[in-house]
Amino acid sequence: MRRDEGFVTVAVVGLAAVLVAVSALLATLGAVAVARHRAASAADLAALAAAGHLVDGTACEAAREVARAAGAELTDCRPQGTTVLVVAAVRVGALGTARARARAGPGSGNRAGLQVVCPATDGQAGGCLVRNLEPSSVVGRRVGPRVDRESDSQHWSST
Repeated sequence: MRRDEGFVTVAVVGLAAVLVAVSALLATLGAVAVARHRAASAADLAALAAAGHLVDGTACEAAREVARAAGAELTDCRPQGTTVLVVAAVRVGALGTARARARAGPGSGNRAGLQVVCPATDGQAGGCLVRNLEPSSVVGRRVGPRVDRESDSQHWSST
């Protein structure tokens, strides 16, 4: 005669441990994905802000301010002729740092302005907007800087 008493208890404890481990893994992967997206958004906004200040020589200061307002740290800023390359980083706790690159410069159409606005968000990261400074008569034409990320491209326009 076998003694199977307590087997269900051990099985339930084992299953619970597996579920906790999978949940922790999924939460960690989610945190990494969120940090990567925050870094990419911060880099895009910082590059747009820097492109708007290439002429007056304050491109990197503008990029640093916008990256900070978006909850990231600007780790690199290089004006390169009529474009600027920025790298933004977001810390992911003990897991490391998520980094993203973006390049911005004038578009191929007219040189209408875009303004990056990061209103006070009560200590919350994010909340930056890209505002078109051109009148509505230019709708349908390319009006702003072009942003190129390492992995894909986004073209800002007045549509």
